[in-house]
Amino acid sequence: MPYTDEQRRLFNAAAHDPDIARQHGMTRGEADKLAAEANKLKKEGREKSAKSIGASMIDLTEAYRR
Repeated sequence: MPYTDEQRRLFNAAAHDPDIARQHGMTRGEADKLAAEANKLKKEGREKSAKSIGASMIDLTEAYRR
């Protein structure tokens, strides 16, 4: 899955900081795996821009506030 720069930075931070991983509902192992994949995609030039992904996303904020 192509990740955005923001997601890649989050995965790398969570892989190195257990508090960040916990705040985002993942283990450091999961974060490390996602970070490695995202870093590989960036190196290959296949990282997506947040703008391109945001256009196709549905905002579910209201559904999860209940």
